[in-house]
Amino acid sequence: MANGFRAALILSLLSHVDAFWRMNCALVQRGRIDPLVSPGAIAGHTHSIMGGSNIGINATFDSLSNSECSSCEITADKSAYWSPTLFYQYPNGSVLSVPNNGGVAYYLGRGPNTNKTVPFPNGLNILSGNMAARSYDKTTMTWGNATYPPRPIADRVSFACLKDNQPPEQHYMFDTDCPYGMRAQIHYQSCWNGRELYKADNSHVAYQSQIDNGICPPTHPIQIPHIFLEVLYSVANVPKQPGGRFVFAQGDPTGYGFHGDFQNGWNFDVLQEAVTNCLSVENYGTIGECPILQRYQTSGYSYNCPERPPQIGERVTGLLPRLPGCNRITEGPEAAPFASNQCDPSQPKPSVTTTVDSTTRPTAQVSPGSSWPSSGQQRYVNCFADNVNGVRALNAVRMSNYNVMTVDYCQSWCKSKGYRLSGVEWGQEVNTALPVLTPKSMC
Repeated sequence: MANGFRAALILSLLSHVDAFWRMNCALVQRGRIDPLVSPGAIAGHTHSIMGGSNIGINATFDSLSNSECSSCEITADKSAYWSPTLFYQYPNGSVLSVPNNGGVAYYLGRGPNTNKTVPFPNGLNILSGNMAARSYDKTTMTWGNATYPPRPIADRVSFACLKDNQPPEQHYMFDTDCPYGMRAQIHYQSCWNGRELYKADNSHVAYQSQIDNGICPPTHPIQIPHIFLEVLYSVANVPKQPGGRFVFAQGDPTGYGFHGDFQNGWNFDVLQEAVTNCLSVENYGTIGECPILQRYQTSGYSYNCPERPPQIGERVTGLLPRLPGCNRITEGPEAAPFASNQCDPSQPKPSVTTTVDSTTRPTAQVSPGSSWPSSGQQRYVNCFADNVNGVRALNAVRMSNYNVMTVDYCQSWCKSKGYRLSGVEWGQEVNTALPVLTPKSMC
């Protein structure tokens, strides 16, 4: 994951900082895939997708839940999160995909009814944003009252230009260079009607009165976790030309049409415990402050669950002659017409690779004194304080292997070097030490 993600973990557009957790995610798939809007078919435009490895045009809650892995750092979350791919268009019409390594998903507890928040029901799907928007809609409002006033729904989308003397955030794309990246941000609906798991017009869910705070409307009384998604684009790394511009995959050069999809794939019991115990207390967004999530946290998510081969047989990255699909770039301010994203039926369609439903890779839970593996001669010692006063707990020899790294591999390698203590870090590094640990304080 690019360092910019960690440097840019700032709660933007959030009016209060309450209980929340944040989760880094890497890309797991790219292509014209959208199982919510275009189930079983090639989608109209390209998306960059994070989360469960089983994502595909036919993805369901069951198939996502059975993903071999997740490209997010909480392995119990096999959900899929996706947003439109950003391109840079040159004056001759060709486009170049803008580097993007993933994003950050915030789970927020907001409003006076936070303690009544319930986990997502299995199968819930949410789409936030309007891909056809090309201007700011100041008339369509959230539900509200005198105590909790409404707000323009268009405020769900914002952009941040990361640079020294950072300018204020805005609801459309920046047309200037952002040295540390341009961050697209979107709030998801956090109120559910309690009936449908998905409706094409998204009327099964609604925003809180202040979008990121407030109360739910009477028509959607059930409060669910509030997702806030950040996607960072390395716009400064794109070679530009006079007359060029950034444009999202659906033909949007404004940014008003930015949108995000969420397809639930959470382990229900894990999410329920996290919602109950970690969305109502101040924890500064740290996963380590939420015991149930810490059990499933991994720092090696991008290595443990690397990007999958494309399911749709067409190039969507690098320099391309046009936007993938049939997307006509529309300036606005009126909304883009439906026909601007429709292909001529006579045009050949790209191939689609059938995805195979994989088997989830279980996360082992061990206790001090237990052997690993169960028939092995080594045992799990405990958790020790690390990097105290610059001293690592396992400080003898270190090596990295980005292709093959398991606990068994780590143990065998350390044993071959004459060391009895070993540990895996970042999903690909081995650290060793002699039998005496310094410092020895337990964590």
